[in-house]
Amino acid sequence: MKSHRSALRAACLAAALAALHPLAWSQANVQTELVAEKLVRTPAGEVSRQPAAAARPGDTVVYTAKYRNSGKDAARALVATVPVPAGMDYQGTQPGDKLAPALASLDGRSFAPVPLTRKVRSPQGEVVQQVPLAEYRFLRWNLPELAAGATVSVLLAARVSTNPRAAASQSVTEKADRSHVVLW
Repeated sequence: MKSHRSALRAACLAAALAALHPLAWSQANVQTELVAEKLVRTPAGEVSRQPAAAARPGDTVVYTAKYRNSGKDAARALVATVPVPAGMDYQGTQPGDKLAPALASLDGRSFAPVPLTRKVRSPQGEVVQQVPLAEYRFLRWNLPELAAGATVSVLLAARVSTNPRAAASQSVTEKADRSHVVLW
């Protein structure tokens, strides 16, 4: 349990720090904020969000990347890229998501429209199959314009993997190094 808590803290801290990455300043008046909240079911059966200080396998964490234009002019051609932290499985769009990601990636280098597909060989020949959401590693939203004074948020819901190999495949340092929010 301690390793999941440490991994989640490291991923959240790295994501928040990376939001200050120099690429985020290419639009000088756009500030970014990343919030991680765990979905918790109340005794009444309703789902609420709580700060994600710790999470266990099977818990769902919602990452909200907020972008605010504090400038006097509109910011144009913004691209928000949010990674799915290692040891977490992307859960797809959620109720209340106002913006669905336009693109996704398995490696952070090559992005394609959502849903991702791949060719698979089968006894019937080559077939195209959808890539399982749990394999998505990065999501990207194209934000054509952010008006002066406006704020926009993008959401990424991910479940802490119940597969011990997935969670253990990278050290906490490697998880933190890959967790960032980029706005360019």
